[in-house]
Amino acid sequence: MGFSTPFHGNCTAVQLSGFLNFFFNLHMDIQLLNLALLLAYTTIIAALIWARFKHFKVDTAKAKRTSLLYDPVVTLHIGCTAYLLISSSSVTPLGFASAITAYLASAAIFFSCLPISKNFDFANSGKSNEIVTSGPYGVVRHPFYTSYIILWTSNTILFNSLILWITLIYLLVFYFHSASEEEKTILQGRCSREYELYRLNVGMFLPRITRWKS
Repeated sequence: MGFSTPFHGNCTAVQLSGFLNFFFNLHMDIQLLNLALLLAYTTIIAALIWARFKHFKVDTAKAKRTSLLYDPVVTLHIGCTAYLLISSSSVTPLGFASAITAYLASAAIFFSCLPISKNFDFANSGKSNEIVTSGPYGVVRHPFYTSYIILWTSNTILFNSLILWITLIYLLVFYFHSASEEEKTILQGRCSREYELYRLNVGMFLPRITRWKS
C-alpha cells in the first residue's frame, strides 16, 4: 500500500500536464482561427474601401448626403468586428467555417459585379444608371447590397454583439430604402418598361424561387 501514493501522484501530474497541454493547444488553435478570419476580413474590407472611393461615383449632392448617412455606420461595424476578431477567443471551428464560407460568398458576388458596373454611381444618387441584367444581376437586382448584407450578417451572428446588431439593422434598412429609391428613379426614366419586366423575374436581394421552379 505504501507504494501506491507516489504512483498515484505521478499519474495525477501526467494527467494535469496533458490537460494543460490540451487547453494550451486549443487556445493556440482558436488564436490561429481568429488570425485567419482577420486576414480574410481585412482583404475584403480593403476591396470595399477601394470600391467606395475609386469605383463608385459620388458626384451629386444627394449621393454625398447619402454617404454621410452610410459611411459612419459602416465604419463602426467594421471597427467593432476588427476589434472582436483581435480580442475575442470565442471563435469555434464551426463559427470559423461559417464565417469563411460567408466571406467567400460575399467576395465572389462583389468581385463578379465589378467588371459590369464601371459607370455606376454611389447609393441613391438620384441618377439612373444603365440597366445591367447579366452576371450576378441576372440572379438578384442589387448584388452589391447582397454581398454587403452577407458580410455584415455573418459578423453579427459570429460575435452576437449589440453594436453589430444595431448597425446591421440600420444597414438593412438603408439598403432596402436605397434600392427602392434607385428603382423609383429608373422606373421614371426611359427604361421603365424594360426594368419593370426585369423586376418581375429577379428578386431584390435574394433570387426568386419561382423563377428557378419555372
